[in-house]
Amino acid sequence: MIRVSREQLAERWALTYSQDGYDVRAEHVPGRRYPQPTSGVVPDLEAIKGQERVLVHIIDSPEALDDSQRRTDLEVLNKARGHHTQLHILVAAECAHGIKERLDERHVHPDLVHVT
Repeated sequence: MIRVSREQLAERWALTYSQDGYDVRAEHVPGRRYPQPTSGVVPDLEAIKGQERVLVHIIDSPEALDDSQRRTDLEVLNKARGHHTQLHILVAAECAHGIKERLDERHVHPDLVHVT
């Protein structure tokens, strides 16, 4: 299986959100503005359309949820979910096995999990 990098996933999904009419900010995408920090955590992508805000976290490797900082960041972004803010998680295919259970263990309940 070919591993897709975090940067490649960010580029691909920045384009997807842009095509859906969102103003997209992305940490790993050249030419895009930097996302606004949320409680001190910078999401991989931030997509804004009207009052709607989507925070996007990318899980690009099976080890990503084993990293304590990445887990903490994901938990902070999860707490930011609210009336006008959603959390979307983009998961590389090689990380998909058991992802729901691993997120549940951390009490992270995103609005969307997309395996790509």
